[in-house]
Amino acid sequence: DRIKAATALIKRTLARQHYLASKVQSKAKHDRFNLVDISFQVDLGPKVNVRVTGARLALIPLVSRRELKKLIPMHSEGAIDRDLVTEGQQNLISYFKTKGFFDVEAKTESRVMPDQISVGYRVKRGKKHRVDHIFFNGAHQFSQKELLNQVVVKKSRAWSRGRVTPQLLTQSADNLQALYQDRGYENAKITPRVTDHEPKIDVIFEVEEGAQTLVDDVQVIGNEHVPQDQLTALKVFQLRPGMPFSIHKLSEDRDRISALYLNRGYLNAEVSTKVRRHPVDPQHVEVTYAITEGLMVHVTEVAYLGQKRTRLSMLEKTTQIQSEAPMKRGNLLQAESRLYDLSIFDWSSVSPMKPITDQTEEAALVKVHEAKRNEISYGFGFDVSHRGGNVPAGSVAVPGLPTVDLGDNKIAPGQATYAGPRGSIEFSRRNMRGLGETASALLLISRLDQQAVGTYTQPHVLGSSWSSLTTFEVERTTENPLYAANLGNASFQVERLVSRKNNTRLQLRYNANKTYLSDLLVPELVLPRDRNVRLFTLSGTLIRDSRDKPLDAHRGVFATLNVELTPTVLGSSATFAKLFGQYAVYKPVHSMVFANSVRLGLAKALAGSFVPTSELFFSGGGTSLRSFPINQAGPQRIVPFCNVLEGESGCVDVTVPVGGRQLFILNSELRFPLRIKKALGGVLFYDGGNVYSRISLNDFIRNYTNTVGFGFRYATPIGPIRIDIG
Repeated sequence: DRIKAATALIKRTLARQHYLASKVQSKAKHDRFNLVDISFQVDLGPKVNVRVTGARLALIPLVSRRELKKLIPMHSEGAIDRDLVTEGQQNLISYFKTKGFFDVEAKTESRVMPDQISVGYRVKRGKKHRVDHIFFNGAHQFSQKELLNQVVVKKSRAWSRGRVTPQLLTQSADNLQALYQDRGYENAKITPRVTDHEPKIDVIFEVEEGAQTLVDDVQVIGNEHVPQDQLTALKVFQLRPGMPFSIHKLSEDRDRISALYLNRGYLNAEVSTKVRRHPVDPQHVEVTYAITEGLMVHVTEVAYLGQKRTRLSMLEKTTQIQSEAPMKRGNLLQAESRLYDLSIFDWSSVSPMKPITDQTEEAALVKVHEAKRNEISYGFGFDVSHRGGNVPAGSVAVPGLPTVDLGDNKIAPGQATYAGPRGSIEFSRRNMRGLGETASALLLISRLDQQAVGTYTQPHVLGSSWSSLTTFEVERTTENPLYAANLGNASFQVERLVSRKNNTRLQLRYNANKTYLSDLLVPELVLPRDRNVRLFTLSGTLIRDSRDKPLDAHRGVFATLNVELTPTVLGSSATFAKLFGQYAVYKPVHSMVFANSVRLGLAKALAGSFVPTSELFFSGGGTSLRSFPINQAGPQRIVPFCNVLEGESGCVDVTVPVGGRQLFILNSELRFPLRIKKALGGVLFYDGGNVYSRISLNDFIRNYTNTVGFGFRYATPIGPIRIDIG
């Protein structure tokens, strides 16, 4: 493999120097001392010069050269022959057609000399056109919108002349034909053509729909162990009496039957289909699914291979494959996924030990390859920090408290530069005790910030179905001139899957948190009781998440319910209880998405105590109530900033959110495509609710706020970019 890679590297290097016809051969000569001599025989061949005349690919020469290398395959292949020259010719024609030159012509001319080959492409672009209309002649069974959704040819817009090439025409015709055949029009024919009305062109699809084929009857034979009503259930079968017939749906229904048998342990089940046409009217058919069930395969034993440090009990608990149980294909795949989720194996597989032929019993084989146990990552450098109190600009942030908006003001004191060494080191050890447990420790040290973090995960606590996560974190930071902070946090959380179908999980958590703030530049910004806070909390969380895409959901439900109790008997600074619940549902409506979410939070002080500010509710901003600045909904108080703001002397009153014991937020959105660009969409939304100083129905009604607005969404691979105006 290394010799092949070296040969390819030499070829690529020579191609960059225009030796596209070079030949590289390698030879290996062994001796008796386990040594080998490698030699490369290089035949440079003639230099190959490629030129395009008559038209420029781009206005900028560098961009033009880059486009040329993309379009001419001789560069990427590092070779030259007639087929590659012709392919480059077609690529150039397609390229200029996408730019609106639909009459473009490209001719090739070659000159061969002993030490040089010249390949020229002479391009005649012709006049620039616009795709004016797209017509469907003879189409009666589908709307214009349904047909256009299948067409990849693009009409002209204000910013584009449209796109049409022979490849796009062929693809559009194939898509349209597939649409008709999927709706039962088996003999539909689509013929594309282009008419020229300089400087405009029209794209016309001549449609011969033909007659629609309908299903008269559906029969299932050979099923002895699975009732027919389960096989032909409404949610499973697409072909039913009276429905249009299509080969595609026939194949999908056959695959569903096969999958159902595989997931019941019939690993040799075969499903064949037969379509019988009516002798008088061939547009009416009877569909028959003939099933050869075979024998149900049971697991005789489970064999494990590849584990060196991993305990057998942990593998048995993770795979959950039982002897004497039916060997269901779905169970094998789920066991394989659970092994991957442990993150301690490079790869894993779960399958029958031998190919299934006619046996009714077979062993299941679990194969794993353990990953490296230890990993160390580290970094060292020199840190120059410009310490300022604005994080982000125009705001200040204090640990445990919401961000405070300062408007156009900035913190003036402490705008000093601190320089010093900075280093971090992290150590991880996987599969501890052979039980899939992972421990990691991180240490970060700089002049203004010191931090240590440790985590420990267990996939099966005491051999149960609960997983656990233990964390420990301490930090001292003076990066912000407003304060010095000593922070500590430790938690132990256990979690288990309640329902795999709805992806519902239950979490139980114990959390210990300490925040100590000192050297406050603005003492009134933090209430005395919030400067030294200890919180020891017991909590439980139930989470259900059936969304198709968490960052840009189109369907599904996200629901969570969290209950917390923080008592002084455990060492807390206060005794209080909290409840927070959220329910969000996403439903597709034609090409739109209707998204709704409601959130409710309650915080109650117990035994005459109080609720620390860090545990109150805050709202406002792009993810809650969009007509409010961040955290600016709900109760406020005035805090004087004296002699600390840039360009200001004396005291300036700043409005600071104080949080509330009750939260209610209702968000409702209608998302729709804008048809301007595929990734661009619009949204109309309504936000309602507020943060309330106390739990009170009267306050809820009196201080309820309403927000209406619109926005834009631009889809990216990692989630949508949102712009909202409320």
